Amino acid sequence: MKKAVAMLLAICMAVGLAGCGGGSEPGAGGGEGTTIEHPSSIVICASNSGNIWYSCAVKISELLMKEFPDMSVTVIEGGGDANIDVVNLGTDAQLGFTSSTSLVPAFAGENENVKDCSNVKALMSVQMSYAQTGVLASSDIHTFADLAGKRVAAGTYGQVAMYTMNALLEGHGMSEADLAGGAYQIVSPSEYPDQFSDGHLDACHINGNLPMATLVQIDSTDPIRLLQPTDEALEHILEKYPSFYTVDVPANQYAGQPDPMKLLAYDGMLIANGDLPGEFLARVVELIAESGEEMFNRGSWEQCGTFVTQDNTAPEVYDLLKSKGSVE
Repeated sequence: MKKAVAMLLAICMAVGLAGCGGGSEPGAGGGEGTTIEHPSSIVICASNSGNIWYSCAVKISELLMKEFPDMSVTVIEGGGDANIDVVNLGTDAQLGFTSSTSLVPAFAGENENVKDCSNVKALMSVQMSYAQTGVLASSDIHTFADLAGKRVAAGTYGQVAMYTMNALLEGHGMSEADLAGGAYQIVSPSEYPDQFSDGHLDACHINGNLPMATLVQIDSTDPIRLLQPTDEALEHILEKYPSFYTVDVPANQYAGQPDPMKLLAYDGMLIANGDLPGEFLARVVELIAESGEEMFNRGSWEQCGTFVTQDNTAPEVYDLLKSKGSVE
């Protein structure tokens, strides 16, 4: 009888442990015989499906499910500012993409579009995003000043494109109020090609890789030209917003862009809900940095710690980045 009771208790304990929300994968990330506590499921909020963040998130999901076979990973659409609030809450998504232009001011309490980031951890920079303002090559718009009174789209509310376009307009002594109707045309980037072909847009702003698929689609039927920010505007933006930097862009990225340019850029960053185990988060960073995936063009050990500090990440992540020389 005693043996039967003992066996029943053992079975109950095993069932109880199996029902927990997380797990441990033997040998994962730390050599033979080690375990890393990890959740049984993860949701990653990225961007719209046509953006590079979404592609990066899909690849990260593959890396995670290979490393932790008992984990399910789902990628959902989102937007830079909005993703910070979603990850902070941790209910609908536990990992997510945002931009350095959203995250750095959010941590400083200066991003009015973010409600709360107190439970958000910065993990790493993953992807460089180029800020691209496109017009038809046949248009009479040649400078940012020419956008006055024009119909301009910069994505939808909560996306980073509107933030970067605001900075570019500000650098040129303008604001959204100077555009047609005194406001942006609220259009999803996936709708840009149809909006141009129907004559509803004069210019659009989009962030991402270069060339950008959305602009390539327009470019294939009507050549696209990118607007070059002035040196004075770039200097103003870099001084006021340290989460930006500039990059030199070769000519002929689009049919209507025959000259090299200097564009504004920022980092796409992976963030995490602070309730996730620190050792697991460090392993996520390690998997990405050592994956060799070209789409993670800021995900090398040399560049992935650019906007990560001891105060805004998990201790295990900071120790890993410091051991790799990614942070000081």
